[in-house]
Amino acid sequence: MLEHRKELTYLVSYSDVFKSEEIPNLESLLGSAKREDVLLAGAFFLGFRTYNSEFGTYRFLLSKIFNAENNGFANQLFKRLQEIEHEKGKIALIYPLSCLQLFEFAYQKLSNEGTLTESEFERNLFQALLLLNQENVTKEDVTAIQSVEGLNPVTGYAAFNLTTKFPQFEFLNYRTAEVLTAQLIKAIYLFKYLEDGKTLPLLSAFLNHFDCADWRDYLKSYLPFTHSILKRTKEAHLDILVTPNEKYQRSCEFFEKHALEENKELEEFDFKTVRSKPFYKIGEGKYRVIYELFVLEKVFTGLYFSLSNINDMLDDQHRIKSFKSVYTTEFFEEFLLYTILEHSFPKKWVHLSGKTLRELGLKAEPDYYLRFKNKLFLFENKDILIRADIKQSYDFQLLEPELKKRLSHEAVNDKIKNGAVRQLAQNIRKILKGEFGADQGLKQSAVSVYSILVLHYNQFNAPGLNKIVNAWFQEELGLMRAEGLDVSRVIPLTIVFIDTLILYQDYLVSRRLVLEDLIKDYWKENEVSTYVKPFSAHISAEANRKGFKELPKVFMELGLNLLEETSEAD
Repeated sequence: MLEHRKELTYLVSYSDVFKSEEIPNLESLLGSAKREDVLLAGAFFLGFRTYNSEFGTYRFLLSKIFNAENNGFANQLFKRLQEIEHEKGKIALIYPLSCLQLFEFAYQKLSNEGTLTESEFERNLFQALLLLNQENVTKEDVTAIQSVEGLNPVTGYAAFNLTTKFPQFEFLNYRTAEVLTAQLIKAIYLFKYLEDGKTLPLLSAFLNHFDCADWRDYLKSYLPFTHSILKRTKEAHLDILVTPNEKYQRSCEFFEKHALEENKELEEFDFKTVRSKPFYKIGEGKYRVIYELFVLEKVFTGLYFSLSNINDMLDDQHRIKSFKSVYTTEFFEEFLLYTILEHSFPKKWVHLSGKTLRELGLKAEPDYYLRFKNKLFLFENKDILIRADIKQSYDFQLLEPELKKRLSHEAVNDKIKNGAVRQLAQNIRKILKGEFGADQGLKQSAVSVYSILVLHYNQFNAPGLNKIVNAWFQEELGLMRAEGLDVSRVIPLTIVFIDTLILYQDYLVSRRLVLEDLIKDYWKENEVSTYVKPFSAHISAEANRKGFKELPKVFMELGLNLLEETSEAD
């Protein structure tokens, strides 16, 4: 069932309402609409709360969608929706994934020279939303089910959850304040990384492009968008007004520069157009938010796209070759991951970064090695995405091979390239065989090994993924067992979202949250075959149970003053 139907809510589709009519296509319904009309309506729908929305009752929603000329049409809809509700129980009409698909269609297909009247547009828009609902429901109820047929019950349940939740999990499962906190901390770390050495010319060009004195000025210039989202109390669309002061013109130019054109770096993302342009100009000094999540994600995630574009325009002397590779390896792994793990665990523990391990002569080393007495934590860091068409396919037969290629192993030129799962397994094999010489205090006969895969995008928090990936890991442990190695102290592989480490780093380092206990409890719960929630949800639930609500110190030290200054400037 779709995530929107989490509380047994039935998502209404086109055929539910217009049973006797031939199903149209999106082009026939909205091909003659104005782009700005679709954007306006879409922003209105995407501004609804996912749960407990005042627009959740179809009577109220219909009254807001249709004008007086469409009263007859709306009354017929109301009667039909009553019938559906009587048959199905609680119903919903608006689904965020359908709204995002509507936006993508508008950006790609429409201009501002539409011919539909206002009343025609209202009717066609409503039908278009139900049509998109139907396409999503059909993919879940047909494609997803067929794609997991034949799997054993435990794997099948996890696979079905993953396949049906993966396309839309990140859009429905986030907390605004947590996203902004993590995005701001990562952005600050990125700017600190850019301040040094070969990346300084890129930082200078970036600041010049946005007419900012330094990176703090840049963040303070962008944060009014996010501050408006945090302050919002009403549903539906959100408009942001630039304060008329001496910085008015500069502020308008700054915001308009963030309506990026698509580029090659966005290709793996779904809804790439809306991600690059999550707000648009509707008047002088007036901007409308399309989707708040993408506005928040621009604080950090969007920086990569801007930096990549600007790097391409630098002269040969200053251009960073293979920028994506440098960004992934040097920043994500050797700066961001190392910094966060150093802050998240006591300094008296044995900390060995991947870079240190390479310098000690190790090959195929873990990205980070951490030991406390006889408890060993091996980290693999992967900054990956799943291609948009596969992510949105609702087809496990397409999704699983892509995940396995990205996270376990793949064949490249008749050779096997190992990913995180096999890299973790290989290092565990070395440890159990006494061949890991970098830590002289390690006693492999008594050590408990915790294998942790760190991922960077919320889509990988989807239910079921950890069970699927751990099944591959267990296959690797089975090979070790066949070799005579004792793997009884190797804990199942756990996927940890980088933002989870960022948000809870103070509790982890103080041991108010004990990572190894959390992981063991998580897998004890996951012994129940139907339990597939992500580890991030498990640690969040435990933190909430203990009443932990403090922001990370690094945010208080580096980021909160930016928000306070922005608030004062509003």
